[in-house]
Amino acid sequence: MAYTLDFCLSLGTARTGLTDLRAQLYTAAAGVVVPVGSAISAGFVELAAGSGCYHWHCATIPDSHRGGVYFYSAATPATLLGACALNPEEAENLDAKISSVAASVWAAVTRTLTADTNINYPSAATIAAAVWNRLTSALTTVGSIGKALADLLAVFNASTRTLTMTAAEVVEAIDGDTLNITIGATYKATLTGLTIASNWSKIYLTVKTRSSDADSAAVVQVQESVAGTGDGLLRLNGAAVSAGSTSGGALTVSQAGGTVAITLTDETTLQLVAGYGLAYDVKEVRADGESYALTSGEWNNVETPTKAVS
Repeated sequence: MAYTLDFCLSLGTARTGLTDLRAQLYTAAAGVVVPVGSAISAGFVELAAGSGCYHWHCATIPDSHRGGVYFYSAATPATLLGACALNPEEAENLDAKISSVAASVWAAVTRTLTADTNINYPSAATIAAAVWNRLTSALTTVGSIGKALADLLAVFNASTRTLTMTAAEVVEAIDGDTLNITIGATYKATLTGLTIASNWSKIYLTVKTRSSDADSAAVVQVQESVAGTGDGLLRLNGAAVSAGSTSGGALTVSQAGGTVAITLTDETTLQLVAGYGLAYDVKEVRADGESYALTSGEWNNVETPTKAVS
């Protein structure tokens, strides 16, 4: 594809009657002029004999050509007679009267709207105001974030609310980094948001009266390993657990999900001594021998009147 341009050259009366004028398209980058195609000899005409003013008509300017055109006489090619810049946005892309462009667009049966070009969007502030000022009564689409927020607000704005968890479950809930264990009741809780290495080998849950105590003095210690050997409840109240009692505690690890689920049987928690402010942590040992603490916090053993577990 190509487009057409016309040029006027005023070379003065010293260069009249030239019949060997040439035009050479070129590009320029990094200070280097590179000719584009062969020199063009057609299309030149002197406007009036002896005037030295020439008109050049060219219908073969390549599409998207960026650079320019320079002129010379074939008799003296080293002497430039003139030059002009050629850029697509100045010539090629202006192929219709500006006054006719709008009429052509609106007369079209179908039109394409381009964001931030021929369609205006509201500002971010306007959009935010429309979202946050939306009436909650209008948020009724099931599954939408708006309805979910409206339903949640309705719960907290209610004058009375019904708690559907048991009292034991309420006590055992994770309160921030604090774990509350009800003595004589099965304990289950899941720690989330953990960054567990893909090459983890073992994960320990350890509870101590003081963080400085030796592991052998642990109030509770539970292990889970990739190998699946020696897992379960390891220590209870500072003593090693017999091989037949390791099922009294367990950890379930999801490396991809970043979670560690803790389970202690009611027979295990029944042996705990009531106390608050104990320290716990969850620690991983990796296959390369490195180890890292995943989380830590406060552990509370909460007394309950009923000791029966069966």
